[in-house]
Amino acid sequence: MKNTFYLLLFWLGLSLEVPAQAIWSADFPFAGELPSNEMTELYQDEDGFVWIGTTNGLSRYDGYRLQTFQTDYLHPNRLTHNHITCIAEDSAYLWIGTRKGLNLIDKRTYRITTPGEAPWQTAHIRSLCSDGKSRIWIALNDRLLESHFPYHEYTSINLPSPNGKPSYINSFFYEKGKERLWICTSNGVFVYTDSTQDLRHLPPVGQTNSPFTLFQDRDGRYWLTTWGEGLWQLLTDETFETCGIYPSGHTVTTRKKWQTVNFSVQPKTTRSVTFGLCPITTCTHSGMTTVPGS
Repeated sequence: MKNTFYLLLFWLGLSLEVPAQAIWSADFPFAGELPSNEMTELYQDEDGFVWIGTTNGLSRYDGYRLQTFQTDYLHPNRLTHNHITCIAEDSAYLWIGTRKGLNLIDKRTYRITTPGEAPWQTAHIRSLCSDGKSRIWIALNDRLLESHFPYHEYTSINLPSPNGKPSYINSFFYEKGKERLWICTSNGVFVYTDSTQDLRHLPPVGQTNSPFTLFQDRDGRYWLTTWGEGLWQLLTDETFETCGIYPSGHTVTTRKKWQTVNFSVQPKTTRSVTFGLCPITTCTHSGMTTVPGS
């Protein structure tokens, strides 16, 4: 499979009638030098370097050349596993999740270490995110670990299992302004409020109730992506007493009339960004799809 980066270029001042030709693609330089043509993660760190996770190692691209990190049983101070699952960072380290263990890469020396705590050494790390300060959130199947600097202590949060079905974590992100953790699982969406340590289970998303990712646009609206059930919008108040999840394009009666405006759908990290306009244009495995905005 050929590695290609897709750059979605939209100017804020453009009208809604943007032609499909405004989207273009370009081959990634040194694509042939990647350790695998199966990319699992793409992340740009605070210094501007691009990190590419694959099923056979991790590569760092500085604009000129590629530097690759891989596991080697002869050298224990390398990655614990080559299948990269997720990437996050704090001020000192790049955190690398794999199918077998968590790794810390020193951003000054690029020395790789593994936290000594047992849950991190061999576990499948499903997702990572930072609160922008001194904490990293780590997803292990249906359990969350909140790691505190200098990473020798952590708090564990076990997600409930509605109807006896485990809540395996698909992804999450930390909403810094409101100090909330949004968690997409195989049992729907959970919200953890940092200040009160309150964990809430939100209404179901579609028939399968297994949202893949949750994004917040620049106007503060929440959008859920799914496998096979399209794009959904989450509407809620600050207390979650009133909360609804609707398929995109669904008409919802509110006191405030929704207007068609430009917006940006993106996760609260720099690892990937997708720009769009209302009506929303989304990328799927079968191509580009336009859905009406709310």
